[in-house]
Amino acid sequence: AKETLHDLDFLVATDKPEELTDFFTQLPEATKVISHGSTKAQIYLENGLQCDLRAVSNAEFPFALQYFSGSKQHNVAIRSRAKSFDLSLNEYGYSALQEGTEIPKCHTEQDIYRALQLDWIPPELRENRGEIEAAEQGLIPRLIEIDNLRGAFHNHTTASDGKHSLLEMAEASRDLGLQYLGIA
Repeated sequence: AKETLHDLDFLVATDKPEELTDFFTQLPEATKVISHGSTKAQIYLENGLQCDLRAVSNAEFPFALQYFSGSKQHNVAIRSRAKSFDLSLNEYGYSALQEGTEIPKCHTEQDIYRALQLDWIPPELRENRGEIEAAEQGLIPRLIEIDNLRGAFHNHTTASDGKHSLLEMAEASRDLGLQYLGIA
């Protein structure tokens, strides 16, 4: 599990990347600009959190999303697999390693994995710990979804530092179809 938050990464598809990076570096919450280019920028917020922005085209977006939501180890393994299909893969797209190799059309992350004869691998599993082999065999597990949520144990009300009363919390839980609500 990766519970520690080190920075926030923003990935945006735009046809005006320079305007976006200019806007990003001029946010009132930005206390320091670390870097500022035509397609990427990095800032520090007032609370010390680093925020990185990457602006890509619509065509590049699924590749950038796949690249930036996987671990380094996963990306190395996926790039290696792409080579076995005579393809080079990076955060901008596929390219042919040999003349005559057809470059797959990819509009989604699913297309990127499909071109490598893999099922889509959810970002939470992109650690190169067997997920590629599982995707090759059609064995990617179904992850927890919001419909699996039955209740919550640790909640605060206005009796401490929460924003809603116990009655409001109970009614909202019932409206959500939850089976239990724990107050701390």
